[in-house]
Amino acid sequence: MRPDEMLKLDKELESHHQKAAKSLVSSLDSHEPSLEWRSSLNARLQAAGKVKKRRAWLAWTTAVAAPAAAVAAFVIFFGASEPSQGVVAETSVAADTSIEDELYTHYMASDSRMALGLDMPHEPGEFDWSSIDGL
Repeated sequence: MRPDEMLKLDKELESHHQKAAKSLVSSLDSHEPSLEWRSSLNARLQAAGKVKKRRAWLAWTTAVAAPAAAVAAFVIFFGASEPSQGVVAETSVAADTSIEDELYTHYMASDSRMALGLDMPHEPGEFDWSSIDGL
C-alpha cells in the first residue's frame, strides 16, 4: 500500500462508527463450538464425502462400461461371419511342398477357425484326407 492509502485507512478505522462496532464485538461472549458439535459436523462431512465418492465411482463405471458394451454388441451383431470356401482355398499350399507343410497349414487354418468360434473341433477319425493334394 502507498503511505497516503495507509493514512486514510487508519483514519477510517479510528472513526466513531468503527469504534462503536469494535466495542459491540468485543462485548460479545466468545463462543467456541463444543467438541460434541465438532464431532457431529465431522461425521456429517464424512458421510457426504462417501456419497460423492460413490457417485464418482458410478459415473466412471458407466462411462467405461457403456462404450465397452456398445463395442461388444457391434462385434457380436456385425462382426466376422463364417469364411467362405474361397478363404480356405487361398490358404492351401502349392503342390511342390511336402505333406508335413500341407498338414501344418491345414492345422493352423483349422485352429484359427476354432479359436474364432467359426468351426467346431473335429472328432478323431473325421479328417477328410482327400482334401490334401499330392497323396
